[in-house]
Amino acid sequence: MLIQDLALIKVLQALDRLACKDKASQLIELSAIPRTLAFRSLQLNAEEAEKILEALALDQKLASIQLESLSFSNNPNFGDRGARAFSTLITPTLDEIGLVNCGIQDAGGRAILQWMKQNNQLRMVCIENNQFSKELRLAFREFQELHKDVLLII
Repeated sequence: MLIQDLALIKVLQALDRLACKDKASQLIELSAIPRTLAFRSLQLNAEEAEKILEALALDQKLASIQLESLSFSNNPNFGDRGARAFSTLITPTLDEIGLVNCGIQDAGGRAILQWMKQNNQLRMVCIENNQFSKELRLAFREFQELHKDVLLII
C-alpha cells in the first residue's frame, strides 16, 4: 500500500487545517509511516482527533503499521472524547504516549489508565497539565508503583 493511500493521510488532507495538510505532506515525503507520530500543537478538537485515531487504527490493521510512540500533546480541545477514542482505538502496544495539556478530565484519564494497564510494552507516559482529580492522580501513582519500569509524568 502506498503511503498516500493510507486512511491517516486522507483524513489529515481532509481536515480544514493547514497544519494537518502540512503534516500529511511531511508524511508522504517520508514514503513510510515512521514508528513515532506526533500531532502536537495542531489545535485539534476531539472530533478531529477521533478521526485521526480511527484512521490510524484502520491503517494499523490493513497496512501493518507498527507505532512505538504517539503524541497528541498541546491540543487542549482533545479532551475526554479524544482520550476515550485513544484508549479504544489504539492497540495497547505503544512504548510511549504524550497527552500533555490535552484538556483531559477524570473520565478520559480513567480510560487512558485502563489502556495503560493493558500495555506490557509501555515505557513512558507524559500526561501532565490535564484536569485530573486528586483521586485519579493517586490511581496513576499506584500504577507507577506497580510498574516501576514506566516513566510517568503527571
